[in-house]
Amino acid sequence: MFPLRRRSMFAALPTLALARPALATWPEQAIRLITPFPPGATSDSAARGIAQVLSQGYQRSVVVDNRPGAGGGIGAQQALSARPDGYTLLLVNNAVLSMVPRLSEVKFDPTRDFAPVAFLGDSYNLLAISPHLAVQDFAGFVRLVREHPGEFVYASPGVGSYGHVAGAMLQRRLGLEMLHAPFNGIVPAINAVLAGHAHAVMGPNTLPFAQSGNLRGIAVIGSHRWPDLAGVPTLPELGLADWSLDFWYAVVAPAGTPLERRQKLQVDFAAAMRTPAVGPLLERVGLRLAERSLDEIGDTIARDWSTMGEALKAVDLG
Repeated sequence: MFPLRRRSMFAALPTLALARPALATWPEQAIRLITPFPPGATSDSAARGIAQVLSQGYQRSVVVDNRPGAGGGIGAQQALSARPDGYTLLLVNNAVLSMVPRLSEVKFDPTRDFAPVAFLGDSYNLLAISPHLAVQDFAGFVRLVREHPGEFVYASPGVGSYGHVAGAMLQRRLGLEMLHAPFNGIVPAINAVLAGHAHAVMGPNTLPFAQSGNLRGIAVIGSHRWPDLAGVPTLPELGLADWSLDFWYAVVAPAGTPLERRQKLQVDFAAAMRTPAVGPLLERVGLRLAERSLDEIGDTIARDWSTMGEALKAVDLG
């Protein structure tokens, strides 16, 4: 699916592996990379691109395992039940780590039950609406919803997902009243808006639909504009200067996974993301690539766990 420059990949990964002689032969079997959302989601696209490059470098399969449901909680539960040996990983966003265990029946503490492996990057996030609505921008949409309380529906990837909580926060901050429709992943949520069953949706996967005109992007949920939609303002630019919900993707493993294996995986994931096969792919699905050490990833997870808890309490969801 994705072109691979074998020379550049093998120039990077074997050198890194040889830096740790004890792990020179690891992995010795296939690695399972769980993504807790359905095919087509940002996490799935990122996982498949990285997995193909790592499979070539390791000469072992890195198998992407889609486990959608419960806003990502089903996939997280699968990872939690796996042996902590480095052969089962979870590619996840921070909503799954910090919101799902507070809002669903899947309970865990991300700071205690998972160990950091790799950081992929911060994700752009777009609020998009149906182009059939008679409004052109964020202000018009807010005005329309205020005039018709309880009549408009926003779709999300599930209860406890980022889209769910961000939608609740927007309503609380702006005095809106909308209905929430949870779906089994961001792709079905987008499809609901495209089919006319819902009116708004948030997520990085909305970008190509906004570019094609099938959805109308009206606000970037974050502090940076999207280069591909430079005319769409950010929430801070629209008056929500203290918006506190960032959105990012990382890879984690069950707690107890050996440090040396996680260190190797962190280096190898970073190398894979720098290849011509993967870097542009991740940017196309809305990720601003960034590398962080294992300690920095752990600090990010802990900080986000606290911040998300405060955000959920503010909207009476947690």
